[in-house]
Amino acid sequence: MMPIFIDLNDKKVVIFGGGELGGWKAKKFLEGGCKKILIASKNFSEEIKSLGEDVKIIQRDLTKGFEDLLEGAFIVIPATNDEKLNNLIIEKSMKRGILTNHKKGDLFLSSVVRDGKIQIAISTGGESPAVSKYLRIKLEEFLKMELHKMKG
Repeated sequence: MMPIFIDLNDKKVVIFGGGELGGWKAKKFLEGGCKKILIASKNFSEEIKSLGEDVKIIQRDLTKGFEDLLEGAFIVIPATNDEKLNNLIIEKSMKRGILTNHKKGDLFLSSVVRDGKIQIAISTGGESPAVSKYLRIKLEEFLKMELHKMKG
């Protein structure tokens, strides 16, 4: 694995699943500057419905077809509660060379500490999100303290 930073401004991200996980992933991509997020699902949480104009929602039964939604996608995130469907999405996405964010995919999201122009990515390769979150919180505290010292 290699940590990288990608300009997502004009990249299409497709999230399959309108629940809590899909909403969390969408927020991470919005924080990263993505302005072209498509979320497809049969149902959507209220949180997803309120994400704003950079998020397009398509209501659809994904078991009846989804491949047209992969067109032009840079990143795909299978986040449904149907593991069989997630595996099919992973297979179709990776065959097309689309980066796929899932434990069986080829893209892992990291915890990110942001302070102005400083960005620090933390990853456990999907093995321990709690450790990533803990380290992110500690680094945020450290940066605030150190930057405050430099300014004061």
